[in-house]
Amino acid sequence: MNTNTQKTGSKYSNRFTLPTLIISALFVSSICLAEVSMSTLDTRLVRSAESFENVLNSKSGPMPRRVLAKAEGIIIFREYGAGFIWGGKGGFGIAMRRQHNGQWGPPAFLGQGEGNFGLQIGIQRQDLVFLFMSSEALKIFDHEKFKIGVDIAAAAGPVGANAEAQAGVPVLVYSDTTGLYAGATFKGGMLLPDKDANEKFYGKQGIRVPEILRGENIRFPAAAGELRQDLENYESGNRQN
Repeated sequence: MNTNTQKTGSKYSNRFTLPTLIISALFVSSICLAEVSMSTLDTRLVRSAESFENVLNSKSGPMPRRVLAKAEGIIIFREYGAGFIWGGKGGFGIAMRRQHNGQWGPPAFLGQGEGNFGLQIGIQRQDLVFLFMSSEALKIFDHEKFKIGVDIAAAAGPVGANAEAQAGVPVLVYSDTTGLYAGATFKGGMLLPDKDANEKFYGKQGIRVPEILRGENIRFPAAAGELRQDLENYESGNRQN
């Protein structure tokens, strides 16, 4: 996956300045408003792999491989906040579910958007990984929209190679933040299915996120192969920088 972002020790780059963050935020706005195309969806998959890598390299410490290996589901999401007086927020990402053979299944596209009011200035990009630690937690995807930490309990994920997840927590959250944001608290927004993206990507009208995650009558798309390989390489200890 060729991107223009890089972190030390990562195959992805991360040289984000304020101008590039602004351009990135405009990119998010454009993909949310424009008619979705397959090239745009391929780009979202590339960005999701990049976001996953950024979270792995965050300053807070590494996500334990054993925790990822126990997860039943995952959301990888990139969220932007920007504004002057009026604040805006938007983002995009994917969800995947572990299949019976242990591999990660096909991706379902998700979106988000909400506005804030208050004295705000700046721009921020946040990469997020949500790990769903039980099949029961995955039932949240049956909802048309949901908010992590509100509609389903969540906690900051443990970090460090030998760390263990707290028992009984449905969702573990990992993040990496870049940029400037002053004023109102930056909070995660409502997540909802990206209906147009999913219909375009799978060529099926009315396809729903739970159907995609279960892999019902769906072949795993080749365009998501590298993202799945990144996940499986990391949890197995075969990650290549």
